[in-house]
Amino acid sequence: SMYKNERDLPLEAVKKVISEASEIGVRHIHYTGGEPLSRKDIDAILAYTLDNGIRTSIFSNLILISESFVKKLARWNVKIYTSVDAPSKDVFEKIRGEGTWNKMLNGLMLLLEAGIEPHVNITISEVNWPYIGETISFLLSKGIESISLIPAMPVGRALENDIYVRAEHFKLAVLQALEIAREQGIVVPIWCAPFIGIITEEPYFSYRNCRDWNVMDITPSGRVVLCDVLNIEITNLRENGLGEAYQSLITHPLYKKAIKPQLKGPCKTCSIRNECRGGCYARAFLIRGDLNAPDPLCPKARG
Repeated sequence: SMYKNERDLPLEAVKKVISEASEIGVRHIHYTGGEPLSRKDIDAILAYTLDNGIRTSIFSNLILISESFVKKLARWNVKIYTSVDAPSKDVFEKIRGEGTWNKMLNGLMLLLEAGIEPHVNITISEVNWPYIGETISFLLSKGIESISLIPAMPVGRALENDIYVRAEHFKLAVLQALEIAREQGIVVPIWCAPFIGIITEEPYFSYRNCRDWNVMDITPSGRVVLCDVLNIEITNLRENGLGEAYQSLITHPLYKKAIKPQLKGPCKTCSIRNECRGGCYARAFLIRGDLNAPDPLCPKARG
C-alpha cells in the first residue's frame, strides 16, 4: 500500500474525527487499508463509530482475522469486504505472497461459519485476468454471491511489478465474468470502470461513477486526498476539523476538475458520455498525466 509508511492517527484522534463526523451528519464510514486489522484498536474504532450512530464497514485481506473479532462483527452487524483474486493457491500467492492462501481461506471459513457472507472484490491484474471466471465460480461454490470486480490500478506494487491490467485483458476478464453471471443469474458490480456499457449492455453488471459520490478519502495519518488511488493531498485533519476539511475538498480546483470534467477525444461524442464522464480520472492522471484525459482502460480510448 502507498500509505504503509504513514504514522496512524492515535485512537483519541480517530475518535475525535468520528465524533465530528457524527456532528456533521456523516452516515457511513468504511475502514480500509493497507490492512485495518493491523491496528490493535480496530474493534474499539468500530464500536465507537457505531456508538456515534454511524453505519460502518471494513475491508480486510482476512489474514489477521480472529474468531473473537468475527464474533464482534456478527454481533455488531458490520459488513466486511475482502479480496480473493484467484481460484487456486499458486495464482493467489503469486499476487499476495507465499503463505497467504491458507490464511485467507481460514479467515473466509471463520466468517461463513459465523453466518457472515462477506462481499468479495476481485482485483483484475495481468497475473490473474485469465482466471476471473474460475474465481467467481470458486466463490459461488462457497456460497458467496456478493462479488464485484475492480481493475488493478497503476500504483504501488502493481506499478512496481508492472502487473496493473491492460485494456484488452480487462475486457476479456469482464467477458468471462459476464458468461458466469448470465449462467448463474447474478449481478456483478464493477468498480472504477464506468465505461462498461461500451463493452456490454447486458444487465448482469452494475457500475456507478465515483464522480457522483459524496465521499471523502482520509489516509491513516489524517491526510485528506483527492482520491485514495492518487494520494494528492488537499488538506489534513491534524490542522483542520472534519467539516472544514470537507469544505476545503469540495471547493478545491482539482476536485471541481475531477467532478465536472472537460471531456476530450473519443469521450466528447461517446454515447455513454453522460454516465461515464471520461471513466476513471485517477487512472487517466496516472497514465496520461491529465485528470480530464480519456480513461486508458476504455476500449474506445486506449492507446
